[in-house]
Amino acid sequence: MLIALKSMANGKFVCAENAGAKSLIANRDAVAEWETFDLIDLGNNRVALRAMVNGKYVCAETGGADPLIANRDRVGQWETFEKIPVAPGRYAYRALANGKYLCAENGGTLPLIANRPKAGQWETFEEIAVRGKMFAPDVHGFRFQNDGFKNDVFPALNIQTDALCGGMSYAALDYYFLNIPVPDQPFRPASNTALRRYLYDRQVESLTSNLDKWAEVYLNPFGARNTEFFNWGISAGRIGEMRQFIDQGKPCVLCLKSVGDLGHQVIAIGYKLGRYKCDLGPYLEDFEIYVYDPNRAGVVRTYIADRSRQVFCPKDQPDVQYRTYFVDKNYQVRRPPAVRSTKYPNDELVYEVVLQFATGPDDLRGGNDNVDLVVVLADGTQQTYRNINLNARWGPGSNEFAQIVLQRAVRKDQIRRLIVSTTFGGGISGDNWDMSALTVYFLGGSFFQSRKSVGGKRFTGDDKVLTIAL
Repeated sequence: MLIALKSMANGKFVCAENAGAKSLIANRDAVAEWETFDLIDLGNNRVALRAMVNGKYVCAETGGADPLIANRDRVGQWETFEKIPVAPGRYAYRALANGKYLCAENGGTLPLIANRPKAGQWETFEEIAVRGKMFAPDVHGFRFQNDGFKNDVFPALNIQTDALCGGMSYAALDYYFLNIPVPDQPFRPASNTALRRYLYDRQVESLTSNLDKWAEVYLNPFGARNTEFFNWGISAGRIGEMRQFIDQGKPCVLCLKSVGDLGHQVIAIGYKLGRYKCDLGPYLEDFEIYVYDPNRAGVVRTYIADRSRQVFCPKDQPDVQYRTYFVDKNYQVRRPPAVRSTKYPNDELVYEVVLQFATGPDDLRGGNDNVDLVVVLADGTQQTYRNINLNARWGPGSNEFAQIVLQRAVRKDQIRRLIVSTTFGGGISGDNWDMSALTVYFLGGSFFQSRKSVGGKRFTGDDKVLTIAL
């Protein structure tokens, strides 16, 4: 979080005077760049302050004998402060350089200096959040998760890939860096939609742009390089590559090589070193990486390094293990497609019917063999929607959504029946489809909820209709 500090001595905001060239002083009535600081958690209630105006760390100059000034490139003893709660949102800061409290000297008319043995009004500051300094998963991340994706690569041979973590990471950064709101739909985009195609294209780009790196981390015959790979991830070089992005306020993609055959991609949005010096030495337990993980929508996920197992893992899921990681330096922003918003008025009307189809052993062919839907209303009228699978093939074991925007929004109790039908022809060349399950969702301004779940049905050229009473 980027913060401003308001002195309780005079109610003024602390300023890195003259763009950081002069000492800190509490003399401003409003917050701008000179009054904004990056509050960095060092662990054990210790923090550092980096002035956003010049990117320098605040220092208790001459070991605290001179006023504070933002002029240091890295954090040491003189740039470290103990943060001590005084009241809700208000803190005193004790300089590690001399053990003295920061003071807005002479009621704030003189520069800040660490010279007080105890905290009073002049030594108390209110922390005020200015804005998040980094990508926020609940704002900038997708509302759906990276699960259930089946991507046809060679449909004729039934060759598919699973997951789109790299595509979701790349695409989320595209929306973030171009300051475009991320699509707000709470369900996975359907095959052949613009968003699904975009995620798949970005997935391919995330892999092909780093083929050399992926090849390197996969070259580990019989685990011979396990220790080497783990040490890469906790070294000054690899951590430094990540810090070069995050310290400039830029999220970056981390590519993780799993202990098994797979990999994973996340967006690094923060880190904590604590006492760890990036030297393969002690206190590795302090090291944490904070990420947007496409596998967990809307939350900040913490990844840690486990020296005993020589793996990296989510703190909340230690059985998911990665051997090492590397920083994707090749990401380039790309403009995403325009996507329909799912934000509707909070009028309790249904604006969309979303169908989640699970496919069994026999696929839905797509092309000319597709699925239609009829929505039957209480007044006897019908709304008809053709080709709701958008000509897409739904392969064996897939789980796909069909998004139907109603021609006219209606109350929930007005929807009485859904008629799902296929366009299959009969005969030896006709298609068959094993629908193993179907869940119906209603989407409106204040809800996305399941309305009905039904069991499986085998659609054939002779049996092409399923009627669902609601």
